[in-house]
Amino acid sequence: MKWFYNMKISAKLITGFIIVALIAALVGVVGINNINEISKSDTMLYEENTLGVDYAGKASTYFQRIRFNVVKMLLVDEVEVFNDCINNIENYTAETEAYFKLYEDGIINTEDRKISIKCFHIGRVT
Repeated sequence: MKWFYNMKISAKLITGFIIVALIAALVGVVGINNINEISKSDTMLYEENTLGVDYAGKASTYFQRIRFNVVKMLLVDEVEVFNDCINNIENYTAETEAYFKLYEDGIINTEDRKISIKCFHIGRVT
């Protein structure tokens, strides 16, 4: 330790700044690694949870459109409007099934898959 006391003040300052710079570089490297891990986790969270909510919402919208067209079909007397309703129902049913398929494909966890099959009858064609 005596060697440090014998150094000139300028050398002591430069040594101190180098040590502080090394500590700051170490903190920076750790911070960048943590930011990359958070980014990966954020992407996984979005793909597993948020996209499923989006797909379920869109499927719900198309289901409501199917309901509307069924009621409209029952109330109209014109054949052309009746046929349009049937075509709309077929298209909306296909869209609903497509969004349920996307929802099902996004489920990674086996426990979540069991819950979704139990609640939504996903994977079972009726």
